[in-house]
Amino acid sequence: MASRYQIANALERYGLNPNQASCASEFLRGHLSTRQVDRLARAADDYRSDRPLNFGDLVRVAASVRDTDTFIQVGAAAVACKVVADMPLPI
Repeated sequence: MASRYQIANALERYGLNPNQASCASEFLRGHLSTRQVDRLARAADDYRSDRPLNFGDLVRVAASVRDTDTFIQVGAAAVACKVVADMPLPI
């Protein structure tokens, strides 16, 4: 399993604020393997954006790795961290 520090550092590097990164890492620790976190990090590296990632971007990145569990866990982290209300709905 990936450590919460590994997850939090990666999330902050991609633009989440420290509080969001800490909350998400606490939730995702034990839910994602190191391999899943690595795949998510690689996908975030490839994500094209002119601004830091937000949680909505992170959910889109998680969907792009084509691993249902990663997508579900990142979405659940958004709910658990109470940032889902800040995410735009797809139209």
